[in-house]
Amino acid sequence: MSLKNRNAAVLLAQAKNHRSAVSRAYYAAFSAITCELRKYTLEFENGNEHPPHRQIGRFIKKYFVGLSRAERDDLRDVLARLYQARIDADYRHEAEFSDEVARLALSDMEYVLESLELVP
Repeated sequence: MSLKNRNAAVLLAQAKNHRSAVSRAYYAAFSAITCELRKYTLEFENGNEHPPHRQIGRFIKKYFVGLSRAERDDLRDVLARLYQARIDADYRHEAEFSDEVARLALSDMEYVLESLELVP
């Protein structure tokens, strides 16, 4: 799912559909993190198949012990930035989106996927 969202994010950014590109970039990263977390735990709150979006940093800190503390902190910070951009894209109509905003979201998405070794 993460790679399909990644491909969609890239295509949407190329088409100048910045809001949707940012949203897909977040979901590509979130899906990758969730897939990795499921290697350690199959149960999340309320029977969900994924952790709560706002609490994913806690799960990264707890389960991604193969990464250094700095790497976990970076991953958490990048995902938090992507989450906020996704909220802005999906719910804040007054927020402005440009090529640069989409480029930054795609860069953050790639960082997450590369950190998890899903892309070279």
